[in-house]
Amino acid sequence: MGGRCSNFSVNTETGEHFTSKDIPIPLIEDDSISERNNDLIDILQDKNHVVCYSTDNFNYDIIEPNIKKLNQMVDKYPGVTYNLKGYNLEIRGATYKDSGTIASFCYHVEDKNNMSIFLNKDYYTDNKGEMISLQKEAKKRNWFSKSDENELLNASIAHEYGHFIEKLIIDKKINEEKSQKDMTHFDFDLAFSYHAIKIKREILKIQKEKFNSDEQFISEYGRKNSREFFAEAFSNLVTSKNPTTIAKATEIYIKENL
Repeated sequence: MGGRCSNFSVNTETGEHFTSKDIPIPLIEDDSISERNNDLIDILQDKNHVVCYSTDNFNYDIIEPNIKKLNQMVDKYPGVTYNLKGYNLEIRGATYKDSGTIASFCYHVEDKNNMSIFLNKDYYTDNKGEMISLQKEAKKRNWFSKSDENELLNASIAHEYGHFIEKLIIDKKINEEKSQKDMTHFDFDLAFSYHAIKIKREILKIQKEKFNSDEQFISEYGRKNSREFFAEAFSNLVTSKNPTTIAKATEIYIKENL
């Protein structure tokens, strides 16, 4: 979730893609598995989700509910673990030049072991109340999609996990057409954008057919970019007891395509 910053950046030389134009600077370059005393971390590792050492100094009252939410999302969508066979998604700490970036998802086109959700140290070592206030204000302005009061701390990781799920879906679609190994990094970025637009249209079609609704607004952040639309809808889906019809349609789409 990019806060004030513009979304999406790609390094066409290295193949690295970021859901924020503000590139994360890892707290630890060669990160390792967390030593935090939390059984959930071991459980997540068995599901190919690695919580890294660089998160161990994060505020426990903030990181602990995020790890729980991560585990809930993995359990809710078993297709994720299936598509991660032989690969990992890492949860890592980072700093950003733009302090408005709360978290971001990063991946490499050709290396599925190079997928990370980076959490900004400036927020995750902060006071829990300040983090909640930040999310409240953003949602009050409709910048981010709605979340239940008790889920405000988890909205950012839910959003970035939505980017991750969309990537798994788009990877499958691209590989059905042409191997990613045969594509330049620039070609992959264009294909990703094309499929993100198509996915949005298909979700809105499901919404119309299943819920008789043509509401297209999920948040200001989701309105401005088709890639953000999916992540915002997913965040609303997993952090609200009464998700929007867009979010419900997104869940149907995930189950049909993941």
